[in-house]
Amino acid sequence: MSSTTTDELNEKLNQELKIDQEKSNVEETTTDQIKIKEIKLKDKYKTNNDDLKEANNLKVLGNMAYTANEHKKAIEYYTEAISLLKKEQEQEQKDNQINNNSDDDDEDYKNKSKVNKIIEIKENTKEDIIPCFEELSILYSNRSAGYLSIKQYDSVIRDCNIALEFEPTPISIKIKIYHRRAQAREQLNKLKESLEDYQEIIKLDSSFPQAQQALKRLPPKIKEKEDKEREEMMGKLKDLGNTILGKFGMSTDNFQFVKDPNTGGYSVNFKK
Repeated sequence: MSSTTTDELNEKLNQELKIDQEKSNVEETTTDQIKIKEIKLKDKYKTNNDDLKEANNLKVLGNMAYTANEHKKAIEYYTEAISLLKKEQEQEQKDNQINNNSDDDDEDYKNKSKVNKIIEIKENTKEDIIPCFEELSILYSNRSAGYLSIKQYDSVIRDCNIALEFEPTPISIKIKIYHRRAQAREQLNKLKESLEDYQEIIKLDSSFPQAQQALKRLPPKIKEKEDKEREEMMGKLKDLGNTILGKFGMSTDNFQFVKDPNTGGYSVNFKK
């Protein structure tokens, strides 16, 4: 066999191997794509009649405790109901424990909550066929109300975020969740975010009185906060400028800062 014929056969064989490899890669990619499927939080949790009934009983107890101003007890009931429906039992439930000293500030509370947790997750049984995203959304919403009452604002926001992820159907529930998160955000001086929540409420119910009031109350506060932050930033820049310009026998007094009343920005003019 000639050298040319051998080369041609080798080239043909290599091409066939290359084609087979490409097909294999395509099949592997297709298989991987089939395996990857995004599961929404609302579709993740299912339960059975017995657990659903028990969770609802715990919710009723939580509501009774909340009405009686026993907010910490209410939070415990809601937490137990959530764990039952999610089939997650924290062996160390530091994340949901409430310190008996109500004078602790939010930062102390967050620091005390940062512990390693061992979570036991039970497998679904064949009886677990009932979707429970609505119940979980309500439980997180109710627990956020408990946290709001004891001024644990970070926990309020966290529970409201989760409650909204469950995509509750009733508009009344959505409004409660947005309202509680808006209140917590305002208390933490997150005014823009609070205003956004009230705007979401207006989309759902334009007559909601607290949202109407907030849309008038918050914009001036937001502007005042932004102006204050801008002035503080200009002060820091001025100090930095004086440090640098001092090396050249100059200071920021050699420059005139003129504020634009429309944009709030500044222009700089040099003066001798």
